[in-house]
Amino acid sequence: MPHSVSQRPFGPGGSVIFGVVIVLIAAVVLSISETSHAGSARASLVARSTRIAAGHPDARSSVDVMTGATVLPASDVAAARATAARVAAVHATATRRTIDVWTAGFQAQINECHGGVDVTAHYGERTVAEHWQCGGSALPTASGTLINITGLDAGTYRVVGVVATLNAYTARTSQIPRGYDLLLQTCLNDDSHHTEFIALTRVDQ
Repeated sequence: MPHSVSQRPFGPGGSVIFGVVIVLIAAVVLSISETSHAGSARASLVARSTRIAAGHPDARSSVDVMTGATVLPASDVAAARATAARVAAVHATATRRTIDVWTAGFQAQINECHGGVDVTAHYGERTVAEHWQCGGSALPTASGTLINITGLDAGTYRVVGVVATLNAYTARTSQIPRGYDLLLQTCLNDDSHHTEFIALTRVDQ
């Protein structure tokens, strides 16, 4: 049985009108969203411009118009790196290790545990030795660390790193690394099977 017009909410024409209304509403919502986004972006750029005009620290910076990011000039980047280097140098100076090389000799003097012993005459290469339990465990091994040496071999040195670990019972003196300003030697965990050599470069000449 056919429906009456009053029982059908929309006829063919009504469906078209409804569709047009939906499209118009979607267009209005999209327009409002885009306007809001553009307004936020403009507000952000205005705020940056205000800070720059007011002498904000980024006054000499430029603004990437694509990302809104602040771009520092090369001179500022270089200055920041120089400042970081100075801070690192101050920290290194405050925490550097001091080693007192109190005498020259070999095993008998090392066993006295008074500090570093210059063993150059025995190895034929400038070397300072300490027992692990007498200070050797505190010898810095990190590259770039500064060390103050007093007494014999006095000066300021920078750590190159661990350049050899030898077995004291089987190694020959010819296996000791050559060509460094100074070597520090200690037996890792007091085990002569693991005799460690740390290379230093002098920096105060």
